[in-house]
Amino acid sequence: MDRLKEKWQKYFKEAQETVATLVGKLKQQLQDLLKRKPIRTTLIIIGSFFVLFGLWGSIHYSKAATLDRYLKARSASGHTFENIKEYMVWDDTNELITNDEAQYTKFSRLKTSLKKRSLRQKLLSAKASDKLYLKSIGHKFFFFPDYRLAMKPLKLTLKTNIPGLDVLLNGKKIATSDSDNYHVTVAHLPIDNYTFTLDGIHNGKEVEFSKNYDGKHQTVNMNLAFKNFTVKSNLSDGNLYFGKKKISSLSNGQYNVDNYPIMGSKSVYVKKNFSDGTIKSNKQSLKDIADGSTVQLDVPNQLNQDTAQQLLNTAFEKFSVHASNQQDPTDLNTVFENGSNNDVYKALKESIKQKMMVDSRKPSSFTITSVSLNDLHQTGMKTYTLSYALTYDYYYDEATDQEKKSSGHLLQNITGQVQVKKTETGYTIRKSISGPTVVSEDNQVKSPTPLPEELIGTWETKQDDKTVTMIFSEDGTVTKKTDYKDDKKEDTTKTAKVEKTEKTSGGTYRYYYQSGDRAAFTVLDDIGANDQYTYGVKINGSSITTVYWESGDTSGSPKTGISLTKK
Repeated sequence: MDRLKEKWQKYFKEAQETVATLVGKLKQQLQDLLKRKPIRTTLIIIGSFFVLFGLWGSIHYSKAATLDRYLKARSASGHTFENIKEYMVWDDTNELITNDEAQYTKFSRLKTSLKKRSLRQKLLSAKASDKLYLKSIGHKFFFFPDYRLAMKPLKLTLKTNIPGLDVLLNGKKIATSDSDNYHVTVAHLPIDNYTFTLDGIHNGKEVEFSKNYDGKHQTVNMNLAFKNFTVKSNLSDGNLYFGKKKISSLSNGQYNVDNYPIMGSKSVYVKKNFSDGTIKSNKQSLKDIADGSTVQLDVPNQLNQDTAQQLLNTAFEKFSVHASNQQDPTDLNTVFENGSNNDVYKALKESIKQKMMVDSRKPSSFTITSVSLNDLHQTGMKTYTLSYALTYDYYYDEATDQEKKSSGHLLQNITGQVQVKKTETGYTIRKSISGPTVVSEDNQVKSPTPLPEELIGTWETKQDDKTVTMIFSEDGTVTKKTDYKDDKKEDTTKTAKVEKTEKTSGGTYRYYYQSGDRAAFTVLDDIGANDQYTYGVKINGSSITTVYWESGDTSGSPKTGISLTKK
């Protein structure tokens, strides 16, 4: 390149020196001629003019000079084609390229010296077999060759299988497809970079597909295939993109792509914008996704359901430690930002203060149970909102109620929301968004009942001639109803009351009789209501069996009656 430049500079310098020498000589001759005869002087002047004109024309209309003017015009500001069109002709007709013929062409401006030198070298060595070369299409002033940049015309054809779409060439509409085997040809195009675009709606899907002319194949195939597949992501409400185009938003981390036209080699990914930045999933090429498949597009290092659940478990375990000994754990900072000063931690402590420290009857123990993650929602690059539900379990034993000896659990169902922040080592609970709030309460604290809790209810047995029903009430009342099938027999109802029960062995309980008809305790008619007998019941899941001992001694095995099942 440098040698070529040096040769041209040397050639131009020598031409300048030659012209200068000739001009000097002619000047001297003219001075001499003024002293001679007029006719001879005139002839010499005319001859000198033609010599100078020939020298000027041979330089000005040379290939190199014409090319330099073209390069200068193509480097100038403004509309590039308007600047260069006087130098451009068709190779096959030698006619100037018109604005209409160049309407789809985007001639680029030469903005750097390097591009100018490179193109100059290429065109100086170009031959008639090349797509663009210097060609003489006639003469200037009858003597000098008229060089122009001759361009071989280009013919491009587009093919597509999608009807009803606008066809654009370098952004300008040229046609509308009208069949599933459509093609359109554009002839006599200048050599340049070209891009075909299909634009429109097909089967309710927006189509915008572009493909470049590769410089080799003059038929541009833009047939489209259609695919169905499912996208899943750990960005539950992220947006699905094909290339730079947003397709839809995910719902619960999923989106079903239905009969979508596959346009080129676009990347498929999920993205979500936050006020503090943007996160993206991994990418997959649309053309590589198999029809009917499921594509997992996850963002790495995201907080997932399992990790969030474990964080809540650990956090509330820390709080349970405080509740048992009224001391803050030393490692709170690993879970709660700012440790014991964290507003979530302080709110949890405050939420049980009434019962643990203020109420006259204080619970024997306190635990947090049934911790569950209801929802996980990302709110920023490193922040999340967790919705949780848990149960406060206050247990009261009989020692806390000297009068009634009541005992049992008081269960409070709690909900709330917290903000979680990602740190270098993991995740911490940053602050409370809402709650903790008591949404329901189940008071299971009760006084001791005369009868086992599992016995309370209605039990029944059907025999050939009758139906026997036994009803056990919480106050210890036992009611036995006998309904006979024979209308001639009178139905009976027996009622007795138990003061308390005592468990003997094998799920068997004895009654301590208080009042009423002892016949209510048995379904055996033949034993009657013997005051010497001790009655009881054996509980076996969904069935019971009446039992009795023939004395007050219940250390041995009782005799059994008929079994009943729970209604």
